[in-house]
Amino acid sequence: MRDLKSNFTTVRKAFKYHFFAQNVVTSSALQKHYLAAYAAETDAEFLVLKDIIADGLNLFQSFFGFRSESFIAANYVWPQELESFLANKKIRFIQSQRGQIAPVLNLNKRKNLYHYFGQKNKYNQRFFLRNVLFEPYINQDYDWVDAALKEIGNAFLFNQPAIICSHRINYVSGMSVENRDKSLFKLRSLLKAALKKWPDVRFMSSDQLGRHCFPSSTV
Repeated sequence: MRDLKSNFTTVRKAFKYHFFAQNVVTSSALQKHYLAAYAAETDAEFLVLKDIIADGLNLFQSFFGFRSESFIAANYVWPQELESFLANKKIRFIQSQRGQIAPVLNLNKRKNLYHYFGQKNKYNQRFFLRNVLFEPYINQDYDWVDAALKEIGNAFLFNQPAIICSHRINYVSGMSVENRDKSLFKLRSLLKAALKKWPDVRFMSSDQLGRHCFPSSTV
C-alpha cells in the first residue's frame, strides 16, 4: 500500500490490471516483489498485519461457519512475533516448508529458521511441512504425477503424512483455460494413481490432519 500511495509507476499499472506478482523495484530493501504478504518489517507494519489477519480469520468464519485452526504465510515469510498473535486467535497449526524467512522487526534484516513436521513452538502450535510438490503450471511437459508419487512414497516411508503443495493458479482459467484443463487432468491422474498404490490412503484438510496427528494439542 505504501508503494501504491507513493505512485510507483509499475505498481499503479499492476493495480490497474488487478495484478500484484510482478518482479519490480519496491520501497523495501529486502523484497523484490509483493508476494510475501506477511513480510512486516517494522512495528507499524506489524500492527497493520495483525488487523488484516484478524479480518481474514473473521471472514473465514463468516463464509465457512467455523474458525480456522491452521495458517500459512505467503511465500513462507512471517516474523516470529506473529505466532503469539496467531495463538491468541486459536491457530493450532502453522503450515510451512523446511525453511522459513523471518523478518526481524525494525532492523532491516531477515533470519532463516528451519522446521520439521510436528515441531512445537513455545505457544504449543505445531508445524506442518509441505513435502510433495505438484505445480503443473510451472512446466506442463514435466511428469508431475510421477514426481509427486515418488515424494508421497518417501513421506510414507518415513511414517510422515504427504502434504501436497499445489497452488490455485494450476486450476483456474483466468489466464489460460488450456493450463487449467491440463492441470486438472494431471490432478485426477495423481489421485487415481495414489489410490491404486495405497488403497487405504486418507485425504484430509490441514485442520483434520492436525487433530488426527495431535489430538491433545491446544493453544
